[in-house]
Amino acid sequence: MHVGGALSGTLRRVSKAIPVPPSLWTIAEVEHKTGLGKDVLRVWERRYGFPVPQRDARGDRLYDQDQLSRLHLIKQLLDAGVRAGGIVPKAEHELRALLAETEDAISPSMEQRFEPWIDLLLRGDTAGMRATLQRERKRQGLESWLSDEIFRLGLWVGQAWQSQRIKVYHEHLFCEVLQAELRKVLAAIQRRAIPQDGPRVLLTTLPTEQHCVGLIAVECLFALNGCHHLSMGTNTPLVEIAQAADDLHADIVALSLSAYSSSRDALAELVQLRQLLPATVELWIGGQAGLLRHKRLPGGLQFIGSARMIPARIQGWRQRH
Repeated sequence: MHVGGALSGTLRRVSKAIPVPPSLWTIAEVEHKTGLGKDVLRVWERRYGFPVPQRDARGDRLYDQDQLSRLHLIKQLLDAGVRAGGIVPKAEHELRALLAETEDAISPSMEQRFEPWIDLLLRGDTAGMRATLQRERKRQGLESWLSDEIFRLGLWVGQAWQSQRIKVYHEHLFCEVLQAELRKVLAAIQRRAIPQDGPRVLLTTLPTEQHCVGLIAVECLFALNGCHHLSMGTNTPLVEIAQAADDLHADIVALSLSAYSSSRDALAELVQLRQLLPATVELWIGGQAGLLRHKRLPGGLQFIGSARMIPARIQGWRQRH
């Protein structure tokens, strides 16, 4: 036997016998841990310069803990509807900051700030509710209040009902007061001139969705960002949504899903709606539907993980058109 061949064979056997250090993972293990396919990782490596794997004796890719952590963050942002090109090259601290904008978690400080709402709701103090909403809107500024505060407050009220701290009629009372305030805000925004290049956005909900507060808040945000908004209210049949989008020359159909909607049923309806809509109409989905937040959506569906992302999405639409 040739000496070089024997030595090469020995080295291959030795390399197979040497375990990978516990702080390093193979590409197959990274795929299993993150849900990101091997081909995707290789393409990102060539296109974006990340990840940057080490190589073992056979030339196979190995990924360290820092890269694995960063890939986990990227996967969460992808699931929230963010495009790969805008996030794969980012540093970990940038990814964490962006992820914080897409999450609806309620911090301990917010828990403390929202606590007085329990007393307002139990007493049915609608005047106090309105005053509190108006005070926070002035303190935070309109866009921040619309895109962050009221969504988190609504989530907190829902959690208070689930934990039986309030009754369902308290939650309904809250929704009615908030809806009235949002309509006042929308009326004030509508008095401003809308740019001619603004997209035409049709807002509604799926046929089984009855909750409209989130829809009105998003309508305010679209109007505030220079969109021609057309609201159809809630509980709209799919065929009617598609027909309205065609007849009214909509550029975007924006749907709001609440935490109470069935994510599995909603996904089936969304796929059907995408097939009914003209190909030129974009379909945007936002809200609290849990399963959709962690599911890769079929082509043609864009999930907006946070209302804070709406201005950037609108700007992206303008750049594309």
